[in-house]
Amino acid sequence: MSYYQDLDCILAETAYPGPLQQHDHSVAVKRLQEWLTFHQYGLVIDGDYGPATHQALTRFRQHAGLPTDGPVSLEDWQQLVLPMTEALQCPPPDTTLPETVLKIALQHLRPHPVELGGENRGPWVRLYCNGQEGKEMLWCAGFVSFVLKQACAVQGVELPLPGSLSCDTLAQQAKQRGRFVFGGDIDSGNSPWSDLDIAWIFLWRGKNADDWTHTGIGFEGVDHTFRTVEGNTNHEGFTNGYEVCSRDRAVIHCDFISLR
Repeated sequence: MSYYQDLDCILAETAYPGPLQQHDHSVAVKRLQEWLTFHQYGLVIDGDYGPATHQALTRFRQHAGLPTDGPVSLEDWQQLVLPMTEALQCPPPDTTLPETVLKIALQHLRPHPVELGGENRGPWVRLYCNGQEGKEMLWCAGFVSFVLKQACAVQGVELPLPGSLSCDTLAQQAKQRGRFVFGGDIDSGNSPWSDLDIAWIFLWRGKNADDWTHTGIGFEGVDHTFRTVEGNTNHEGFTNGYEVCSRDRAVIHCDFISLR
């Protein structure tokens, strides 16, 4: 396994917390409830292992073909967190970093990460934000930075940017490293999409010149539009949404970061 999979934020979400059973009250039970809810066995996420949590676990076990008796086992936990561990796998390296970034982004899109337990909360948010969560923890930049870190681990190369939980900081890092591409240059045709290679980071502009309010991975640029994989959004394009999803966006509101 590559080095990035030893990060505390990954182990905190995927490591087996030990046996859990009825009447337990703990952070580990809260994690159990989050994952059961992710698998469509919806619960109040309060850290109390009561009869509702027990029933949800029983139904999950039945669906997964697992023994239905006893405390939460290692096998139970591995099945619960399987969507995340699959997203964290290291695929074979591609020819270029942008190709691998796109492959990793699509790998994270597949299980459909969503917030759980409240606004900007849950295991996926904590994964992308170094263990942090909460109403103010916008996580689009964390998603981009995590995907980039995972891709660099696969490729065995240095990070082109340090990464950040802030869109503005990502933009400044790109400018300092000569990787910032003004969206107007792409929109006007002065710079071809090929200058950005197969995948790139997009930055959604705010109201001021040095303000960006959202970010994600871009690919398949055609004329004045491109496709994305982005976190902390939704299918209406909100900049503080609840999921990882794919969208089509217009260039006119964006700037870009080259990863080539």
